Amino acid sequence: MASKTIRVIPSNNNPTGSYNIRIYYTNAEVTGWEASTSQVRTNAIINKTSGAISAATLGGASTTGSPTTQGTYGTDFWIESGFSNGFSGLGMGLPPNPLPVKLISLQAISETNRVRITWKTASEINIDNFVVEKSLDGKEFFAIGDADATNNGSYILYDNQPKMGENYYRLRIIENDNKSYYSNIISTNWGVGTTINAYPNPTSDKLNIEITSFEDTQVQYRLISSLGQEVLQGSQEFSNRRTKTQELDVKGLAKGVYILEINNGKTRQQIKIVIQ
Repeated sequence: MASKTIRVIPSNNNPTGSYNIRIYYTNAEVTGWEASTSQVRTNAIINKTSGAISAATLGGASTTGSPTTQGTYGTDFWIESGFSNGFSGLGMGLPPNPLPVKLISLQAISETNRVRITWKTASEINIDNFVVEKSLDGKEFFAIGDADATNNGSYILYDNQPKMGENYYRLRIIENDNKSYYSNIISTNWGVGTTINAYPNPTSDKLNIEITSFEDTQVQYRLISSLGQEVLQGSQEFSNRRTKTQELDVKGLAKGVYILEINNGKTRQQIKIVIQ
C-alpha cells in the first residue's frame, strides 16, 4: 500500500452507493512505491477497507475498485477506480494475490568462468516469459537473456561475461498481456575468494556441496545441528579457478534445520540446510 492514503467519512454514508474516486500522487511518491514493492505503477489499483486504510494488513480483507484507470498531470500521477459499497479508507496498492507467479527461489551462483542464475516457481498463471536483467552497480539494469514460461517450475540461465567483483541480477516477469513486474535483486561476488552452493535443499538423502574458489587455498566445510553440534566435516584443496562438488550422505541425520559452514582461512560463509 502506498504511504499516502485517504479516508472519506460522509455525513450520510450509503453502504450501497456507487461512485468513482481519483487519488493524486506525485511522481516521487509513486517512484518510492515502485521501489519498495518491486512493481511498476501500471500494476497498481485502488484498495478500499471498511475502516481506516492505515490499519490495513497484508492479506487482510479489502475491496478492489473496478475499472481502474490511470493518467498523468504534468510529471505526476493519478489513479481512479469505481466502487459500489460506500465510502471508507482508500489507497493505491496491489490486487489480492498480485503476483501470478510464486517464486520459491532465485539464486546467482559463481562458477569458474561464468555466473549461473537459477529460479524455481511454485505456480505460474498467465506468464509469458522471464527476462534476466543484470547490473554492475545495483541501480542500472540491462537484459542478458530470457526464458519462456514452461510451467515446469525450474529455470536456468548463464551470464557468460561477469565482471570481477559484485554482479547484480533480477527477473523481469512478463505476463501474457505484456504487463510486467520485477523480482527482488540478488548478487554474487565473482572472481574473488570462495563461493558455495548446496543442493537439493531441502533434502532427505544426499546433499551436494558445490564450492568455487578463485585462489589457491584449502576450504574446510562442516554441517552443524540446531544444537550447535558438528555432525559432518571435511576439506578440499583448491588451485586457482576451480569448482568442486562434494556429496554428503545425510540420510542418517535427524530431521531439522542445519547450518552448512565453509571456511577458507579468510572468510566464513553459512547456508541454512533443511533435512526432511
